[in-house]
Amino acid sequence: MQFLITRKTFCAGFVPFVSFVVYIVANRFDRITDYGF
Repeated sequence: MQFLITRKTFCAGFVPFVSFVVYIVANRFDRITDYGF
């Protein structure tokens, strides 16, 4: 069975992934600024 990634399925999986990564990076950045590094 061959799985073809279309733009719609790619965006559907890519957008939440990017949002999650940005959320993690933002949390780490907030912690770094809280510690004063």
